[in-house]
Amino acid sequence: MPHEKRVNHDPLGDDVDETNTAWTGEKRRRSYLPQSPSSSDAPTATAQDPISHTLSGAGEAAKDHQGPVSDMAIAREQDHALLPPRADSVEEEEETQELFGPQVMLSEEDQANDAKKLPLGGVPLGRMTPQMSWTERLKVWASHARYRIAYYKIVKPESGCELKDPHEYTVDELRKERYFKYLEDDAAFEWFFNTDDIWNPHLDDYQKMCLKDLMPGRIESEYLNADEYHDRYHTYEMDAVYVKYYGEISKKIKWIEKFVHLDERSVEWSVMGTTGWRQALRIATNFPHMTRRLASFAYREYISELRKDATLKDLDLVYFEIWRLVVKDNKSYMDAVKLVHEMEKFHMHKRTMEAQLTGAPVFVTLKHMIYGVILESDIVANTEDNKARDLFRKGFARLKTKNMVKYAEKKMKIAELLNLHKRIEVACTGYGVINY
Repeated sequence: MPHEKRVNHDPLGDDVDETNTAWTGEKRRRSYLPQSPSSSDAPTATAQDPISHTLSGAGEAAKDHQGPVSDMAIAREQDHALLPPRADSVEEEEETQELFGPQVMLSEEDQANDAKKLPLGGVPLGRMTPQMSWTERLKVWASHARYRIAYYKIVKPESGCELKDPHEYTVDELRKERYFKYLEDDAAFEWFFNTDDIWNPHLDDYQKMCLKDLMPGRIESEYLNADEYHDRYHTYEMDAVYVKYYGEISKKIKWIEKFVHLDERSVEWSVMGTTGWRQALRIATNFPHMTRRLASFAYREYISELRKDATLKDLDLVYFEIWRLVVKDNKSYMDAVKLVHEMEKFHMHKRTMEAQLTGAPVFVTLKHMIYGVILESDIVANTEDNKARDLFRKGFARLKTKNMVKYAEKKMKIAELLNLHKRIEVACTGYGVINY
């Protein structure tokens, strides 16, 4: 097929402006091999406010922060219109669909015009110096203790019933219980308040919340770059926008998954990558609160996810076939790997199996990964083949590391359980209204 001449700038650049300034790069700080997640999804939120007498955070205080413009500040401008406009007719919907695809190449001028419609967005806020008085800190401790109690009573109702309702505890009672911080050690807890952030008056409680990947001393990792995701300090509103935007580009530029096998240095990928990015930028213009930096980050995460999925395709079937040969056909493990290696349908994973057959040094062996899925999924010798096949597929999916959209979705579910997403100041029994 004919190609447009190679684009000289990085199509995924954060600083997309009229001059198409080249992106200097945001290097990931760490990445992980797939590991077993620590827990399952949070329960569905109930209509009743589980902690109606506590404050959900210091949202309004952040509006007065005079620091650099950030995604957080942009998100606070409005709390509505998070969804992109819908087509008013079938004809309009069809016309919208025609705007996306490998054959739709928007120009550099189109890119520049779309970029002008979006704010650049600030860089992640990073750590900030504590700015709270001792009295304010005591209020924060008490507020966070009540959230811990409320969450524990939701996820562990049998043992949680022994605790009083959060608002019934006095400050002295909370202090004697060391603010119930020990509840975070329970396996049912999927989050904690980051101690590096809790004294920052410019962050609300949602921004201070971390998922357990960031627990000190934790080895297992459910998310690809949890530290980077947290350090962006997204508000609930910004996470909601990000999740919706990521869903939109996943649908409208899904066509690009047919090209992610291309060498990233090739002219072919330069053309397709640029095409996809310009379409993603066009989609971003329909989202209030969206920024160029965040749209670029979402696009890079989406492409990374597609590349990872391509490399892992049918690997769960490799696991199943090896297990079946060992358990059902009484083959030795190495013989089973050799037989599956000889099958034509698993060409993409031959190197993985060759490493196992030759004893090449690897961080996690194929055998360890298969064994991990078996344990996680309760697969036993007498499990029927069809059921075992399905369990391997589901178990393998749980082992895949997740990106920021999954991190945001999890945080949003927890916030909805605790009403952290409602920035309403409510009087708290024992010490009045928290306002910091």
